Amino acid sequence: MTHPDFTEAEYARLLELAAARWRFVGYADRNLAEPHVIWRHDIDYSPHRALAMARQEAARGLRCVYHILPSGRYYNPIEPEIAEIFAKIAGLGHEIGLHFDMDVFGPETPPSHDDVLAAIAFQKGIVEQAAGTAAKSMSFHNFTLNLGRLIESEAFCGMTNASAKSIVEGYSYVSDSNGIWRHRKLDEVLSGETLPRLHVLTHPVWWTPEAMTPYKRFRRAVDGRTRSALDFYIQVMRRDGRFDTIGALLGVPGALPPPETIGDPQDRFAFGRNWQEFLQDLDADSIQEAQTALAQLLGKTSLKDTTFLDIGCGSGLSCLAALNLDATVRGFDFDNDSVQAATSLLTAQAPGKDWGIERGSVLDLPFMAGLGLFDIVYSWGVLHHTGALWNAVDSASRAVKPGGLLALALYNDQGGASRRWRTIKRLYVASPRAIRFAMVLAIGAFFKSRGALIRLLRLQNPFSSDEKRGRRTRGMSPWHDLVDWVGGYPFEVAKPDDLVDFLAARGFQLKRLKTVGNGHGCNEYLFRREE
Repeated sequence: MTHPDFTEAEYARLLELAAARWRFVGYADRNLAEPHVIWRHDIDYSPHRALAMARQEAARGLRCVYHILPSGRYYNPIEPEIAEIFAKIAGLGHEIGLHFDMDVFGPETPPSHDDVLAAIAFQKGIVEQAAGTAAKSMSFHNFTLNLGRLIESEAFCGMTNASAKSIVEGYSYVSDSNGIWRHRKLDEVLSGETLPRLHVLTHPVWWTPEAMTPYKRFRRAVDGRTRSALDFYIQVMRRDGRFDTIGALLGVPGALPPPETIGDPQDRFAFGRNWQEFLQDLDADSIQEAQTALAQLLGKTSLKDTTFLDIGCGSGLSCLAALNLDATVRGFDFDNDSVQAATSLLTAQAPGKDWGIERGSVLDLPFMAGLGLFDIVYSWGVLHHTGALWNAVDSASRAVKPGGLLALALYNDQGGASRRWRTIKRLYVASPRAIRFAMVLAIGAFFKSRGALIRLLRLQNPFSSDEKRGRRTRGMSPWHDLVDWVGGYPFEVAKPDDLVDFLAARGFQLKRLKTVGNGHGCNEYLFRREE
Protein backbone atom coordinates (compact mmCIF):
# COMPACT_ATOMS: atom_id res chain seq x y z
CA MET A 1 0.00 0.00 0.00
CA THR A 2 1.62 3.29 -1.08
CA HIS A 3 -1.00 5.72 0.25
CA PRO A 4 -1.51 7.78 -2.94
CA ASP A 5 -3.47 10.35 -0.92
CA PHE A 6 -0.24 11.85 0.39
CA THR A 7 1.57 13.32 -2.62
CA GLU A 8 2.41 16.86 -3.67
CA ALA A 9 -0.02 16.62 -6.57
CA GLU A 10 -2.83 15.48 -4.29
CA TYR A 11 -2.00 18.23 -1.82
CA ALA A 12 -2.34 20.84 -4.56
CA ARG A 13 -5.75 19.41 -5.42
CA LEU A 14 -6.89 19.54 -1.79
CA LEU A 15 -5.78 23.16 -1.49
CA GLU A 16 -7.84 24.07 -4.55
CA LEU A 17 -10.89 22.32 -3.08
CA ALA A 18 -10.54 24.09 0.25
CA ALA A 19 -9.80 27.53 -1.18
CA ALA A 20 -12.98 27.42 -3.24
CA ARG A 21 -15.21 27.22 -0.14
CA TRP A 22 -13.24 28.29 2.95
CA ARG A 23 -11.22 31.31 3.93
CA PHE A 24 -7.76 30.40 5.28
CA VAL A 25 -7.03 32.13 8.60
CA GLY A 26 -4.61 32.03 11.53
CA TYR A 27 -5.60 31.27 15.10
CA ALA A 28 -5.93 34.95 16.00
CA ASP A 29 -8.48 35.45 13.20
CA ARG A 30 -10.74 32.55 14.17
CA ASN A 31 -14.43 32.68 14.98
CA LEU A 32 -15.32 34.59 11.84
CA ALA A 33 -18.93 34.46 10.70
CA GLU A 34 -17.98 33.21 7.21
CA PRO A 35 -16.79 29.62 6.66
CA HIS A 36 -13.08 29.43 7.42
CA VAL A 37 -10.30 26.93 7.97
CA ILE A 38 -7.29 26.95 10.25
CA TRP A 39 -4.76 24.86 8.33
CA ARG A 40 -1.82 23.90 10.54
CA HIS A 41 1.40 22.01 9.91
CA ASP A 42 3.30 20.45 12.80
CA ILE A 43 6.92 20.20 11.63
CA ASP A 44 7.97 17.07 13.51
CA TYR A 45 10.58 15.78 11.06
CA SER A 46 11.11 17.68 7.80
CA PRO A 47 11.52 21.47 7.43
CA HIS A 48 12.32 20.96 3.74
CA ARG A 49 8.95 19.32 3.12
CA ALA A 50 7.33 22.16 5.08
CA LEU A 51 8.88 24.77 2.79
CA ALA A 52 7.68 22.89 -0.30
CA MET A 53 4.12 22.93 1.06
CA ALA A 54 4.37 26.59 2.14
CA ARG A 55 5.31 27.53 -1.41
CA GLN A 56 2.38 25.61 -2.84
CA GLU A 57 0.05 27.49 -0.52
CA ALA A 58 1.60 30.92 -1.10
CA ALA A 59 1.36 30.41 -4.86
CA ARG A 60 -2.41 30.20 -4.38
CA GLY A 61 -2.59 33.18 -2.02
CA LEU A 62 -3.30 30.97 1.02
CA ARG A 63 -2.08 31.61 4.57
CA CYS A 64 -1.44 28.62 6.82
CA VAL A 65 0.14 27.97 10.21
CA TYR A 66 3.52 26.29 10.82
CA HIS A 67 4.53 25.03 14.25
CA ILE A 68 8.23 24.38 14.90
CA LEU A 69 9.45 21.66 17.29
CA PRO A 70 12.65 22.96 18.96
CA SER A 71 13.21 19.87 21.13
CA GLY A 72 12.77 17.31 18.35
CA ARG A 73 15.43 14.77 17.43
CA TYR A 74 15.37 15.28 13.66
CA TYR A 75 16.45 18.86 13.00
CA ASN A 76 18.07 21.82 14.74
CA PRO A 77 15.91 24.95 14.34
CA ILE A 78 18.83 27.38 14.74
CA GLU A 79 21.11 25.57 12.28
CA PRO A 80 21.63 28.21 9.55
CA GLU A 81 20.10 26.19 6.72
CA ILE A 82 17.07 25.18 8.80
CA ALA A 83 16.58 28.67 10.24
CA GLU A 84 16.66 30.04 6.70
CA ILE A 85 13.86 27.63 5.76
CA PHE A 86 11.69 28.84 8.63
CA ALA A 87 12.41 32.47 7.73
CA LYS A 88 11.33 31.75 4.15
CA ILE A 89 8.09 30.17 5.38
CA ALA A 90 7.38 33.26 7.49
CA GLY A 91 8.33 35.48 4.56
CA LEU A 92 5.66 33.79 2.44
CA GLY A 93 3.07 35.20 4.86
CA HIS A 94 2.39 32.11 6.97
CA GLU A 95 1.85 32.18 10.73
CA ILE A 96 4.70 30.74 12.82
CA GLY A 97 4.19 29.00 16.15
CA LEU A 98 5.67 26.58 18.67
CA HIS A 99 5.19 22.82 18.73
CA PHE A 100 5.94 21.89 22.34
CA ASP A 101 6.89 18.41 23.54
CA MET A 102 6.34 17.55 27.21
CA ASP A 103 8.98 14.85 26.93
CA VAL A 104 11.59 17.50 27.75
CA PHE A 105 10.71 16.84 31.39
CA GLY A 106 11.26 13.11 31.25
CA PRO A 107 8.79 10.38 32.28
CA GLU A 108 9.46 10.17 36.04
CA THR A 109 8.48 13.42 37.79
CA PRO A 110 5.43 15.37 36.58
CA PRO A 111 6.40 19.03 36.00
CA SER A 112 4.73 21.86 37.82
CA HIS A 113 2.63 24.42 36.01
CA ASP A 114 5.40 26.99 36.41
CA ASP A 115 7.96 24.56 34.99
CA VAL A 116 5.82 24.06 31.91
CA LEU A 117 5.38 27.80 31.41
CA ALA A 118 9.12 28.41 31.75
CA ALA A 119 9.92 25.71 29.21
CA ILE A 120 7.31 27.05 26.78
CA ALA A 121 8.68 30.58 27.12
CA PHE A 122 12.24 29.32 26.49
CA GLN A 123 11.28 27.36 23.39
CA LYS A 124 9.15 30.23 22.12
CA GLY A 125 12.31 32.31 22.07
CA ILE A 126 14.12 29.67 20.02
CA VAL A 127 11.29 29.60 17.47
CA GLU A 128 11.27 33.38 17.16
CA GLN A 129 15.04 33.50 16.76
CA ALA A 130 14.96 30.82 14.06
CA ALA A 131 12.07 32.26 12.03
CA GLY A 132 12.79 35.93 12.66
CA THR A 133 9.18 36.63 13.57
CA ALA A 134 6.79 36.41 16.51
CA ALA A 135 5.35 33.04 17.49
CA LYS A 136 1.61 33.63 17.62
CA SER A 137 0.26 30.17 18.45
CA MET A 138 1.35 26.85 19.86
CA SER A 139 0.40 23.19 19.95
CA PHE A 140 1.40 20.17 22.02
CA HIS A 141 3.34 17.28 20.53
CA ASN A 142 1.74 14.01 21.70
CA PHE A 143 -0.50 16.20 23.83
CA THR A 144 -2.67 13.33 25.01
CA LEU A 145 0.16 11.93 27.15
CA ASN A 146 0.04 12.93 30.82
CA LEU A 147 -1.14 16.49 30.38
CA GLY A 148 -4.46 16.39 32.17
CA ARG A 149 -6.57 19.51 31.57
CA LEU A 150 -3.58 21.81 31.15
CA ILE A 151 -3.96 21.77 27.39
CA GLU A 152 -7.38 23.39 27.55
CA SER A 153 -5.98 26.81 28.48
CA GLU A 154 -6.73 29.44 25.87
CA ALA A 155 -3.15 30.69 25.64
CA PHE A 156 0.40 30.17 26.90
CA CYS A 157 3.02 32.91 27.01
CA GLY A 158 1.02 35.09 24.65
CA MET A 159 0.44 32.29 22.11
CA THR A 160 -2.98 30.93 21.21
CA ASN A 161 -3.28 27.29 22.29
CA ALA A 162 -4.39 25.16 19.33
CA SER A 163 -5.77 22.61 21.82
CA ALA A 164 -7.87 25.12 23.73
CA LYS A 165 -11.31 23.87 24.65
CA SER A 166 -12.96 26.58 22.54
CA ILE A 167 -11.11 25.34 19.43
CA VAL A 168 -11.49 21.62 20.10
CA GLU A 169 -15.23 21.95 20.66
CA GLY A 170 -15.87 24.74 18.16
CA TYR A 171 -14.17 23.31 15.06
CA SER A 172 -14.51 20.20 12.93
CA TYR A 173 -11.10 18.50 13.02
CA VAL A 174 -9.16 16.44 10.46
CA SER A 175 -5.62 15.13 10.97
CA ASP A 176 -3.08 13.08 9.00
CA SER A 177 -1.25 11.85 12.12
CA ASN A 178 0.95 8.79 11.54
CA GLY A 179 0.59 9.16 7.79
CA ILE A 180 -3.08 8.20 7.62
CA TRP A 181 -6.29 10.18 7.81
CA ARG A 182 -7.71 9.96 11.30
CA HIS A 183 -11.48 9.96 11.84
CA ARG A 184 -12.26 10.81 8.18
CA LYS A 185 -10.46 11.65 4.94
CA LEU A 186 -9.85 15.29 4.18
CA ASP A 187 -11.00 14.82 0.59
CA GLU A 188 -14.40 13.66 1.82
CA VAL A 189 -14.68 16.63 4.20
CA LEU A 190 -13.77 19.16 1.53
CA SER A 191 -16.14 17.59 -0.98
CA GLY A 192 -19.06 17.39 1.45
CA GLU A 193 -21.12 20.06 3.09
CA THR A 194 -19.48 23.40 3.85
CA LEU A 195 -18.62 23.23 7.53
CA PRO A 196 -18.58 26.69 9.15
CA ARG A 197 -15.35 26.07 11.09
CA LEU A 198 -12.69 23.60 9.97
CA HIS A 199 -9.42 22.75 11.71
CA VAL A 200 -6.93 20.81 9.55
CA LEU A 201 -3.66 19.37 10.84
CA THR A 202 -1.04 18.01 8.47
CA HIS A 203 2.55 16.90 9.00
CA PRO A 204 4.83 17.84 6.08
CA VAL A 205 6.86 14.63 6.32
CA TRP A 206 3.95 12.62 4.89
CA TRP A 207 3.56 14.76 1.75
CA THR A 208 6.14 13.63 -0.76
CA PRO A 209 6.56 13.93 -4.55
CA GLU A 210 5.74 10.26 -5.04
CA ALA A 211 3.41 7.85 -3.25
CA MET A 212 5.00 5.57 -0.66
CA THR A 213 4.28 3.98 2.71
CA PRO A 214 4.44 6.12 5.89
CA TYR A 215 7.63 4.33 6.96
CA LYS A 216 9.33 5.09 3.65
CA ARG A 217 8.26 8.73 3.92
CA PHE A 218 9.78 8.94 7.36
CA ARG A 219 12.90 7.12 6.19
CA ARG A 220 13.18 9.54 3.29
CA ALA A 221 13.27 12.49 5.70
CA VAL A 222 15.80 10.85 8.01
CA ASP A 223 18.04 9.80 5.12
CA GLY A 224 17.85 13.31 3.70
CA ARG A 225 18.97 14.72 7.04
CA THR A 226 21.85 12.25 7.14
CA ARG A 227 22.92 13.19 3.61
CA SER A 228 22.73 16.87 4.51
CA ALA A 229 25.12 16.35 7.41
CA LEU A 230 27.47 14.39 5.16
CA ASP A 231 27.20 17.10 2.48
CA PHE A 232 28.34 19.71 4.98
CA TYR A 233 31.24 17.57 6.16
CA ILE A 234 32.45 16.95 2.60
CA GLN A 235 32.11 20.62 1.63
CA VAL A 236 34.22 21.72 4.59
CA MET A 237 36.83 19.04 4.00
CA ARG A 238 37.07 19.90 0.31
CA ARG A 239 37.05 23.65 0.89
CA ASP A 240 39.94 23.51 3.34
CA GLY A 241 41.93 20.89 1.43
CA ARG A 242 41.70 18.44 4.31
CA PHE A 243 41.09 15.41 2.11
CA ASP A 244 44.40 16.08 0.34
CA THR A 245 46.17 16.50 3.67
CA ILE A 246 44.71 13.27 5.04
CA GLY A 247 45.54 11.44 1.83
CA ALA A 248 49.15 12.64 1.99
CA LEU A 249 49.55 11.64 5.63
CA LEU A 250 48.03 8.21 5.09
CA GLY A 251 49.74 7.66 1.78
CA VAL A 252 46.35 7.08 0.13
CA PRO A 253 45.74 9.11 -3.04
CA GLY A 254 42.20 10.49 -3.04
CA ALA A 255 40.95 10.17 0.52
CA LEU A 256 37.42 11.04 -0.58
CA PRO A 257 35.28 7.95 -1.32
CA PRO A 258 34.05 7.55 -4.91
CA PRO A 259 30.40 8.31 -5.77
CA GLU A 260 27.84 5.73 -4.72
CA THR A 261 27.08 2.98 -7.18
CA ILE A 262 23.45 3.34 -8.14
CA GLY A 263 21.84 0.17 -9.49
CA ASP A 264 23.26 -2.75 -11.41
CA PRO A 265 25.06 -1.69 -14.63
CA GLN A 266 23.81 -4.89 -16.27
CA ASP A 267 20.24 -3.64 -15.87
CA ARG A 268 21.01 -0.40 -17.70
CA PHE A 269 21.27 0.58 -21.32
CA ALA A 270 24.87 1.20 -22.43
CA PHE A 271 24.38 4.88 -23.20
CA GLY A 272 28.11 5.54 -23.30
CA ARG A 273 28.82 3.01 -26.03
CA ASN A 274 26.05 4.52 -28.12
CA TRP A 275 27.59 7.98 -27.65
CA GLN A 276 31.05 6.76 -28.58
CA GLU A 277 29.68 5.38 -31.84
CA PHE A 278 27.80 8.63 -32.44
CA LEU A 279 31.01 10.67 -32.13
CA GLN A 280 32.61 8.71 -34.94
CA ASP A 281 30.27 10.45 -37.41
CA LEU A 282 30.12 13.86 -35.71
CA ASP A 283 30.78 16.75 -38.07
CA ALA A 284 30.87 20.54 -38.01
CA ASP A 285 27.23 20.85 -39.04
CA SER A 286 26.10 18.74 -36.07
CA ILE A 287 28.19 20.86 -33.70
CA GLN A 288 26.70 24.07 -35.09
CA GLU A 289 23.15 22.67 -34.86
CA ALA A 290 23.70 21.78 -31.22
CA GLN A 291 25.05 25.26 -30.48
CA THR A 292 22.12 26.95 -32.23
CA ALA A 293 19.57 24.75 -30.45
CA LEU A 294 21.11 25.50 -27.03
CA ALA A 295 21.17 29.25 -27.68
CA GLN A 296 17.51 29.17 -28.77
CA LEU A 297 16.48 27.10 -25.76
CA LEU A 298 18.15 29.48 -23.30
CA GLY A 299 17.24 32.63 -25.21
CA LYS A 300 20.88 33.72 -25.13
CA THR A 301 23.40 34.35 -27.90
CA SER A 302 26.33 34.32 -25.47
CA LEU A 303 27.07 32.56 -22.18
CA LYS A 304 30.10 34.64 -21.30
CA ASP A 305 30.70 34.86 -17.51
CA THR A 306 28.16 32.04 -17.05
CA THR A 307 28.67 28.69 -15.33
CA PHE A 308 27.04 25.70 -17.01
CA LEU A 309 26.49 22.22 -15.52
CA ASP A 310 25.55 19.33 -17.82
CA ILE A 311 24.03 16.47 -15.80
CA GLY A 312 24.41 13.30 -17.82
CA CYS A 313 26.75 14.84 -20.39
CA GLY A 314 26.71 11.79 -22.70
CA SER A 315 28.78 12.51 -25.79
CA GLY A 316 29.77 15.95 -24.50
CA LEU A 317 28.11 17.68 -27.45
CA SER A 318 25.97 19.96 -25.28
CA CYS A 319 29.04 20.82 -23.20
CA LEU A 320 30.86 21.75 -26.40
CA ALA A 321 27.90 23.88 -27.51
CA ALA A 322 27.99 25.76 -24.19
CA LEU A 323 31.78 26.22 -24.48
CA ASN A 324 31.37 27.64 -27.97
CA LEU A 325 28.94 30.14 -26.42
CA ASP A 326 31.76 31.09 -23.99
CA ALA A 327 30.41 29.42 -20.84
CA THR A 328 32.51 27.84 -18.11
CA VAL A 329 31.43 24.21 -18.28
CA ARG A 330 31.33 21.28 -15.92
CA GLY A 331 29.75 17.97 -16.84
CA PHE A 332 29.41 14.51 -15.40
CA ASP A 333 27.87 11.19 -16.27
CA PHE A 334 27.18 7.96 -14.42
CA ASP A 335 28.39 5.91 -17.41
CA ASN A 336 32.18 5.56 -17.68
CA ASP A 337 32.01 5.25 -21.47
CA SER A 338 30.10 8.54 -21.63
CA VAL A 339 32.76 10.22 -19.49
CA GLN A 340 35.42 8.98 -21.89
CA ALA A 341 33.39 10.08 -24.93
CA ALA A 342 32.80 13.60 -23.60
CA THR A 343 36.39 13.97 -22.47
CA SER A 344 37.75 12.95 -25.88
CA LEU A 345 35.37 15.32 -27.70
CA LEU A 346 36.22 18.36 -25.59
CA THR A 347 39.93 17.59 -25.61
CA ALA A 348 39.84 17.64 -29.41
CA GLN A 349 37.35 20.46 -29.96
CA ALA A 350 37.82 22.83 -27.01
CA PRO A 351 41.54 23.10 -26.21
CA GLY A 352 42.34 25.88 -23.79
CA LYS A 353 38.73 26.42 -22.73
CA ASP A 354 37.46 26.12 -19.16
CA TRP A 355 35.79 22.74 -18.83
CA GLY A 356 35.80 19.64 -16.65
CA ILE A 357 34.21 16.21 -17.08
CA GLU A 358 33.99 13.55 -14.37
CA ARG A 359 32.07 10.48 -13.34
CA GLY A 360 29.23 11.00 -10.90
CA SER A 361 25.56 10.44 -10.16
CA VAL A 362 22.88 13.05 -9.71
CA LEU A 363 21.49 10.77 -6.97
CA ASP A 364 24.75 11.02 -5.02
CA LEU A 365 23.94 14.08 -2.92
CA PRO A 366 27.40 14.51 -1.36
CA PHE A 367 28.87 14.52 -4.85
CA MET A 368 26.29 17.07 -6.02
CA ALA A 369 26.91 19.30 -3.01
CA GLY A 370 30.61 19.30 -3.78
CA LEU A 371 29.99 20.70 -7.27
CA GLY A 372 28.51 23.95 -5.96
CA LEU A 373 25.89 26.13 -7.68
CA PHE A 374 25.62 27.06 -11.36
CA ASP A 375 23.99 29.78 -13.46
CA ILE A 376 22.59 27.12 -15.79
CA VAL A 377 21.87 23.48 -14.96
CA TYR A 378 21.11 21.43 -18.04
CA SER A 379 19.97 17.81 -18.18
CA TRP A 380 18.60 16.72 -21.52
CA GLY A 381 16.88 13.36 -21.72
CA VAL A 382 18.76 12.02 -18.71
CA LEU A 383 16.93 12.16 -15.39
CA HIS A 384 14.21 9.75 -16.54
CA HIS A 385 16.95 7.11 -16.91
CA THR A 386 18.19 7.28 -13.30
CA GLY A 387 15.62 4.90 -11.82
CA ALA A 388 14.55 7.65 -9.38
CA LEU A 389 13.20 10.45 -11.57
CA TRP A 390 11.75 12.77 -8.92
CA ASN A 391 14.71 12.44 -6.60
CA ALA A 392 16.94 13.26 -9.57
CA VAL A 393 14.90 16.36 -10.47
CA ASP A 394 15.04 17.51 -6.86
CA SER A 395 18.81 17.00 -6.74
CA ALA A 396 19.35 18.82 -10.04
CA SER A 397 17.25 21.76 -8.89
CA ARG A 398 19.45 22.26 -5.83
CA ALA A 399 22.45 22.95 -8.08
CA VAL A 400 20.87 26.07 -9.62
CA LYS A 401 21.93 29.47 -8.33
CA PRO A 402 19.18 31.88 -7.24
CA GLY A 403 18.05 33.57 -10.42
CA GLY A 404 19.59 30.77 -12.50
CA LEU A 405 18.08 28.53 -15.17
CA LEU A 406 17.17 24.84 -15.15
CA ALA A 407 16.77 23.21 -18.58
CA LEU A 408 15.24 19.74 -18.71
CA ALA A 409 13.95 17.28 -21.27
CA LEU A 410 11.86 14.45 -19.81
CA TYR A 411 9.84 11.67 -21.37
CA ASN A 412 6.14 12.39 -21.70
CA ASP A 413 3.70 10.32 -19.65
CA GLN A 414 1.42 8.49 -22.09
CA GLY A 415 -0.20 6.24 -19.52
CA GLY A 416 -0.57 2.71 -20.87
CA ALA A 417 1.68 3.40 -23.87
CA SER A 418 4.49 4.41 -21.53
CA ARG A 419 4.09 1.20 -19.57
CA ARG A 420 4.36 -0.80 -22.80
CA TRP A 421 7.50 1.06 -23.81
CA ARG A 422 9.00 0.33 -20.39
CA THR A 423 8.43 -3.38 -21.00
CA ILE A 424 10.11 -3.15 -24.42
CA LYS A 425 13.11 -1.31 -23.00
CA ARG A 426 13.50 -3.79 -20.15
CA LEU A 427 13.42 -6.61 -22.71
CA TYR A 428 16.05 -4.83 -24.82
CA VAL A 429 18.65 -4.51 -22.05
CA ALA A 430 18.10 -8.17 -21.05
CA SER A 431 18.51 -9.49 -24.63
CA PRO A 432 21.60 -10.65 -26.58
CA ARG A 433 23.20 -8.21 -29.02
CA ALA A 434 21.57 -9.78 -32.12
CA ILE A 435 18.10 -9.50 -30.60
CA ARG A 436 18.74 -5.89 -29.65
CA PHE A 437 19.75 -5.03 -33.21
CA ALA A 438 16.61 -6.72 -34.57
CA MET A 439 14.43 -4.82 -32.10
CA VAL A 440 15.87 -1.48 -33.22
CA LEU A 441 15.34 -2.36 -36.88
CA ALA A 442 11.77 -3.50 -36.26
CA ILE A 443 10.80 -0.43 -34.28
CA GLY A 444 12.56 1.83 -36.74
CA ALA A 445 10.58 0.22 -39.55
CA PHE A 446 7.38 0.76 -37.57
CA PHE A 447 8.14 4.47 -37.17
CA LYS A 448 9.01 4.79 -40.86
CA SER A 449 5.81 3.02 -41.94
CA ARG A 450 3.70 5.11 -39.62
CA GLY A 451 5.31 8.26 -40.98
CA ALA A 452 4.63 7.15 -44.55
CA LEU A 453 0.97 6.44 -43.70
CA ILE A 454 0.55 9.85 -42.09
CA ARG A 455 2.01 11.56 -45.17
CA LEU A 456 -0.31 9.52 -47.40
CA LEU A 457 -3.35 10.59 -45.37
CA ARG A 458 -2.19 14.18 -45.75
CA LEU A 459 -2.05 13.66 -49.53
CA GLN A 460 1.73 13.93 -49.48
CA ASN A 461 4.29 11.63 -51.09
CA PRO A 462 4.55 8.67 -48.65
CA PHE A 463 8.01 7.83 -49.96
CA SER A 464 9.47 11.31 -49.66
CA SER A 465 12.97 11.41 -48.24
CA ASP A 466 13.47 12.09 -44.56
CA GLU A 467 16.97 13.41 -45.11
CA LYS A 468 15.98 16.95 -44.23
CA ARG A 469 14.65 15.62 -40.97
CA GLY A 470 17.46 13.10 -40.64
CA ARG A 471 19.48 15.31 -38.38
CA ARG A 472 17.65 16.11 -35.18
CA THR A 473 18.08 19.18 -33.02
CA ARG A 474 21.18 19.26 -30.82
CA GLY A 475 23.06 17.43 -33.58
CA MET A 476 21.65 13.99 -32.75
CA SER A 477 21.83 11.48 -35.60
CA PRO A 478 18.57 9.60 -36.31
CA TRP A 479 20.10 6.13 -35.87
CA HIS A 480 21.69 6.81 -32.48
CA ASP A 481 18.56 8.63 -31.38
CA LEU A 482 16.52 5.53 -32.28
CA VAL A 483 18.89 3.20 -30.42
CA ASP A 484 18.74 5.51 -27.40
CA TRP A 485 14.93 5.49 -27.51
CA VAL A 486 14.47 1.73 -27.90
CA GLY A 487 17.08 0.75 -25.34
CA GLY A 488 16.92 3.61 -22.84
CA TYR A 489 16.35 1.85 -19.53
CA PRO A 490 15.64 2.61 -16.65
CA PHE A 491 12.66 4.47 -18.07
CA GLU A 492 10.32 6.86 -16.25
CA VAL A 493 7.91 9.51 -17.43
CA ALA A 494 6.38 12.75 -16.19
CA LYS A 495 3.34 14.88 -16.98
CA PRO A 496 4.11 18.57 -17.59
CA ASP A 497 1.69 19.75 -14.89
CA ASP A 498 3.27 17.44 -12.32
CA LEU A 499 6.77 18.69 -13.07
CA VAL A 500 5.73 22.33 -13.05
CA ASP A 501 4.03 21.92 -9.65
CA PHE A 502 6.97 19.91 -8.30
CA LEU A 503 9.49 22.62 -9.18
CA ALA A 504 7.17 25.49 -8.24
CA ALA A 505 7.23 24.08 -4.71
CA ARG A 506 11.02 24.46 -4.86
CA GLY A 507 10.98 28.07 -5.98
CA PHE A 508 11.11 27.64 -9.76
CA GLN A 509 8.99 29.43 -12.36
CA LEU A 510 8.34 27.94 -15.78
CA LYS A 511 9.70 30.17 -18.57
CA ARG A 512 9.29 27.91 -21.60
CA LEU A 513 7.56 24.63 -22.39
CA LYS A 514 7.51 22.60 -25.59
CA THR A 515 5.40 19.46 -25.40
CA VAL A 516 4.93 16.44 -27.62
CA GLY A 517 1.19 16.52 -26.92
CA ASN A 518 -0.07 12.99 -26.41
CA GLY A 519 2.87 11.46 -28.25
CA HIS A 520 6.04 9.73 -27.12
CA GLY A 521 9.33 11.54 -26.73
CA CYS A 522 10.51 14.35 -24.47
CA ASN A 523 8.75 17.45 -23.26
CA GLU A 524 11.22 20.33 -23.07
CA TYR A 525 11.28 22.74 -20.13
CA LEU A 526 13.10 25.88 -19.09
CA PHE A 527 12.68 27.04 -15.48
CA ARG A 528 14.06 30.02 -13.60
CA ARG A 529 14.84 29.85 -9.89
CA GLU A 530 13.58 32.70 -7.76
CA GLU A 531 16.15 35.20 -6.48
